[in-house]
Amino acid sequence: QLERVKPTPNVPEWERIAAKIAHYAEKTVRGELNEDEALGRLDAEVDAILEKRRWLMDRESGTRIDGIRPAAPPRGPGRKPLPEGS
Repeated sequence: QLERVKPTPNVPEWERIAAKIAHYAEKTVRGELNEDEALGRLDAEVDAILEKRRWLMDRESGTRIDGIRPAAPPRGPGRKPLPEGS
C-alpha cells in the first residue's frame, strides 16, 4: 500500500488548495454542484491562489513567458493597489 505514496506538492499554498479541493468535493457529493461546476470553480479559485506565486517566480526570473518584465504583484478583488515602488 505504501509503494505508491507520494508527498504533497512543495508549495506554500498547498494547505489552502487542499481545503478548496475538500470543499468542492463535499459540495459535489451533497449534490449542490455537478462535477463540471465544482471543477470549474475549483480551477478558478486555485488559479487565483497561485497568481501571486506565478508573479513572484516571473519576477525572480526577470521576464514572463511573453518576454515582458512583471511590474507589480497581482491584486485580488477588493484589495487596494500597492504604492509605487513596492
